[in-house]
Amino acid sequence: MTKQSGTGSSASPATVVKVVALIPSVVLAAVSLFALGRAAIGQPVWGPMAQTLPQAVASENLQEIARLIESGEDPDLPAWVPSGLAPDVAGPYTPLEVAVGRGDIRDAQLLLDYGASVEPKELEVLRCWSEVAASGGRAREWLLSLSPAPWPDCGDVSLPPGRH
Repeated sequence: MTKQSGTGSSASPATVVKVVALIPSVVLAAVSLFALGRAAIGQPVWGPMAQTLPQAVASENLQEIARLIESGEDPDLPAWVPSGLAPDVAGPYTPLEVAVGRGDIRDAQLLLDYGASVEPKELEVLRCWSEVAASGGRAREWLLSLSPAPWPDCGDVSLPPGRH
């Protein structure tokens, strides 16, 4: 008995395997086209990762710094910053400690402009922190401009993250 062509014949197992093997490639191509399309119109594929204000300062993200402060984030509140993002040691840092530790005067001034406060004790910490942090003292002139108080003897000043 011979089979008639086109009358309900089933696909061979080899054909089924080939079709199934193509499915991941087709899905990957569709996702890639979606991502490229979103990128082409300037929209992220996924939303921004949630960051604390000190993390935004560490990643030099001025827009996120401004957004967080405008949405009510306290510019003086310490938060956890993982090592490798800015400080050498993971720990809780204030946004100003991160900026001064990196020697980033632009971010430090932005924080002050948005209401961060620098009390005399915090100024001592920032001045000493600038000497030992990765910034190599780049923030010294800016820190001197904040107050006529003399530079502290840093031997007795508890530095971040140990003071939190």
